[in-house]
Amino acid sequence: MSEVTIKIPEIVQKSLFKVTNQGLFHGNTGLCIYFYHLARYTKKAKYNAIASDLIDKVFKNMNSAVPIDFENGLAGIGWGIEYLIQNNFANGDTDDLLEDVDDRVFKYLIENEHKSFEVTTGLTGCLLYLISRLRNKPRSNTMAQKINHDLLIFTINIIDGLVAAQLYTVIKDKYFDLMWRFPIMLFGLTSAFRQNLYSEKISNMIRQWGTTIESYVPTIQINRLYLATALMQILFWIPEQKLEKHIRLLLFGTDFKLIPTELDPTLFNLRFGLPGVVLILNLAIKFIPTSFPNYLQIISTNQDLMKRYDAELKKHISKINPTTQQIGLCEGISGVSLYSLIAEGCTK
Repeated sequence: MSEVTIKIPEIVQKSLFKVTNQGLFHGNTGLCIYFYHLARYTKKAKYNAIASDLIDKVFKNMNSAVPIDFENGLAGIGWGIEYLIQNNFANGDTDDLLEDVDDRVFKYLIENEHKSFEVTTGLTGCLLYLISRLRNKPRSNTMAQKINHDLLIFTINIIDGLVAAQLYTVIKDKYFDLMWRFPIMLFGLTSAFRQNLYSEKISNMIRQWGTTIESYVPTIQINRLYLATALMQILFWIPEQKLEKHIRLLLFGTDFKLIPTELDPTLFNLRFGLPGVVLILNLAIKFIPTSFPNYLQIISTNQDLMKRYDAELKKHISKINPTTQQIGLCEGISGVSLYSLIAEGCTK
């Protein structure tokens, strides 16, 4: 086994006692997902036991003090629980398990004025939660599903208004962030469209945003590729000639030689660092047609950065300080380890 599947789990285990966050990005829900994947790959029962203990801890601490958001709160926790059950890591009826989460998300969405479509603390996080609750389930089979379906429509309508008013702000990209709100929101809408959830409305939204989207070329090179990949997902389901033209423009205008220079060498995590950039390149290789501009450049850049990734990962592991190292999925070593397993095709 590699150092990723030996040293990192040991360090994460030793640090579990200090984790008080129950959330998906930085806390026990994300760590639970990590250990279940690790157990499936290594076939070691001890990792299943750790994951089971972590999810028990999450449920015991899901009280009124836990926020709603996707990063640290109930929306992300609920998404994680749906992920575990839908991927056969755990068993249970999520309509029962997530009843309190559904209620609090409902009240949050209905009773508050919303000004952000961030995935971390805004409406896109709630959108992803609601999509996960409706995924692979008979439409309106239960009262919970009926309510969540109506709530998803309500959420998409609010996002439409926010995006229309705030699209101009996406030009202010100064660094790479895997949680960049605009492409994540597009991925969320694509997922809803794919499941035939409010599809006609989503089609109209994309067409209405068209002029603004077509006029926008991000400053950061990796963000150009990120946006092109997100738009490619939309294009697959909503064919639009202008959208395709802009994707080609983004790819043609990406200077792949500059992508390595845009990385902060002090950050080695999924959200802001090299692992996240490699993830975007892999998604681009998977979803962008080979006939589109610079496809071979995407492949060669990915190969070069994978070599750097392997070297940086070994260096990072050798220098880890267990007392100060972040261990969460989004900005910690468990996320890097999980991505390494997935990238190697080790998980099922």
